[in-house]
Amino acid sequence: MFTKVKNVSRKQNKCLRSLILKSVLKINIYEGQIHFAQRKKMFLKGKTGRTGASKIVSRLGFTCIGIVSERECVDNCCMRRFFCFLTAILFSAVLCAPLFSLDRHVRLTLGLGTGYVFYGDSDVDTSLPDSTRVIATTDALLHIPLAQRLDFLTGMDCTGDFVVSGSEHFIRYDYAFLGGLEVHTPLEGLSFSVSYALGRRTDFIALKDSDGDLHKWNGSTKWGNGFKFSLDYDFGAITGGWAPTVGASWRNMPRGGSRDNALSVYFRIPIIF
Repeated sequence: MFTKVKNVSRKQNKCLRSLILKSVLKINIYEGQIHFAQRKKMFLKGKTGRTGASKIVSRLGFTCIGIVSERECVDNCCMRRFFCFLTAILFSAVLCAPLFSLDRHVRLTLGLGTGYVFYGDSDVDTSLPDSTRVIATTDALLHIPLAQRLDFLTGMDCTGDFVVSGSEHFIRYDYAFLGGLEVHTPLEGLSFSVSYALGRRTDFIALKDSDGDLHKWNGSTKWGNGFKFSLDYDFGAITGGWAPTVGASWRNMPRGGSRDNALSVYFRIPIIF
């Protein structure tokens, strides 16, 4: 299918072949979407002013749908990155084992809240006629004490954005693995944390065409490296015992040429062991 390019190294030739393959696949998939849209007469008239296949493609909120070769490459790369991240966590936990004699103990906390998501891609739709929108956030974090006022954090965070209008919907799950540091300030109960985030967004979309037929799509963005900043207050500092924590967070995640920003307010239940 490909002819080797002369006067370039083997590594450069491999890179060129990879770029050509990705370009051809993207063009074929895009043309296939256009053909499918025209064949099914999916013009979505009267909804947002834009019609035709271009609107349908933009409503998906992601690119390269169904390109297995590229997505497998990205997934494999990110899995290697995640295993390195997990190895670093386990290594840190082993190093921190002698410090568990501190007054504070290892804790597992579960959080639940709500918030708002600012999507960096202007083509990502967040509304439907007569729709209801609900945003829920949740997380699970392991707190490992490193010093009297310093914890190592690791866990997972997820934001669900649900826009529903009858049988039509936009459902988006934004999830990430976290690893970072939490600092407990001299003001007892108040703490803040900064975490590295490795995550992506998965979309589930169902829309009707002009004939009333329902069509469904789903797909995911590429894995990306972002960060999360949190500010918490533990009411246990007042009660002197078990108490929930309230807080707010901001998570910034890259989405190709743009970035999503997820804001959240939540309460967190501590589990001490």
